[in-house]
Amino acid sequence: MAADPARSLRRNADLARLATTQPVLLLVTHAWGGGVEQHVREMAALLEREGVRAVLLRPVEPGRVALRRLGVPGTPNLSFAVPDELPELEAALRSIRLAAVHVHQTVGLPPQTLDRLGRLGAPVYWTLHDYFTICPRIHLMDGSRSYCGEPPVQECDRCVRKNGSPAGDRLDVALWRQEHRSSLSVADRVFAPSADIARRMAKHFPGLRVAVRPHPEVFRNVRTARAAREQGEPFRVALLGSIGPHKGHDLLLGCAKDAHQRRLPLRFHVVGHTAVDEAFRPLPNVAITGPYDVDDVFAILAEQRCHAAFFASVWPETYSYTLSIAFLAGLYPLAFDLGAIGERIREAGWGEVIPLTKDPRTINDWLMRVAEGGACRSEPPPYRMPRYDSLLRDYYGLAVRAE
Repeated sequence: MAADPARSLRRNADLARLATTQPVLLLVTHAWGGGVEQHVREMAALLEREGVRAVLLRPVEPGRVALRRLGVPGTPNLSFAVPDELPELEAALRSIRLAAVHVHQTVGLPPQTLDRLGRLGAPVYWTLHDYFTICPRIHLMDGSRSYCGEPPVQECDRCVRKNGSPAGDRLDVALWRQEHRSSLSVADRVFAPSADIARRMAKHFPGLRVAVRPHPEVFRNVRTARAAREQGEPFRVALLGSIGPHKGHDLLLGCAKDAHQRRLPLRFHVVGHTAVDEAFRPLPNVAITGPYDVDDVFAILAEQRCHAAFFASVWPETYSYTLSIAFLAGLYPLAFDLGAIGERIREAGWGEVIPLTKDPRTINDWLMRVAEGGACRSEPPPYRMPRYDSLLRDYYGLAVRAE
């Protein structure tokens, strides 16, 4: 039983379920969920519709990675220990018709895995979903749980040693960046979902060519969710998604407390959840709906009868699906002038941004000015979800024939 002589047979059986005459695109990602997971799943579904088989490679536990295909229930034998089973992983990938490798996120991925993927002879693409290639802490946030301002690399070393990172706290950040620059420079193409992150990366990796590719979006059951504010009604502000520290959890808590103490007519509606929901329970001006299925989000928003949407992210976001939801729902977007969210609001010409601040009183005063002004009652411009007629041709630039 310890030798498990039938393991290779079971692995071959699972591998046969992935084998196909169709081209295969390998999507490399993490196991954390969130916007990256949404993007990868939607890309996989769109590729499958084009006749391309999308296979995911992700870490499943420390030192182990697994191959999966969405829609194929369970391929448990396609799990590989790294580095011991790297030859078996490489052989498995060579046995399928691999058209390209698309790296989305490497958090938790044993580094030897990435080296082995580069030997397969298939084009390699990267998407920069965050700042992990320059910041081991991922979000460009310092110990104050806010945007660090991208200081000199010596400050980054001290920050990692003091505050840690998913990759450890004993890193040389200059070396970290050099290694990732090498990986990105040999990629056939590097994509970014917004011009903001492309510009930021250019500062750290001069000469790196980054193609801006907004995420293709697939939202269903879209409906207008903005309520008309009646005289004397509180100003109801929606916050969408998982409101963790980088999404402004601390700011939201401070704003709710300040609004309660000053008896401001402000109500905060979290359509999703927070890092610590219990922290908000004593506050009567905060409602939390709980995690949602994206297909249900517009109906949930309509039930909340909000007048605007506030994006409290304290790091430079690289895209933001939740902003797209707010645009589609007709909720007037309010945010800090930082990252892709600030960029997209300014480009839309609808919504308001202010400089990043951590002062709840300043934020609440701004929200009240918006509430009393007329802009948030204006009609939103049409929002067109980014779409690609063919991902292979228009996104990747691949001339692959899908059978």
